[in-house]
Amino acid sequence: MLNPAALRHPTPRMLTDALYVATSPEQCHDQPALRAFAWAVLKAARGQRFNQIRIRHLQDTLRPAQIGGAA
Repeated sequence: MLNPAALRHPTPRMLTDALYVATSPEQCHDQPALRAFAWAVLKAARGQRFNQIRIRHLQDTLRPAQIGGAA
């Protein structure tokens, strides 16, 4: 299990993996927890907070076409 303190100082491997997940939605579209964790890692690397409830709500309400702007 991951130590929550690890998010404060993500390793280069964590950042690489998180960036892959965030930029490859077609590979990870069916794993919302993985996508949320990747987003948390990237936000932590920038020193920003992460609102899990808001992200979860967006995952539940937005469809891929809405995110990409396609009709």
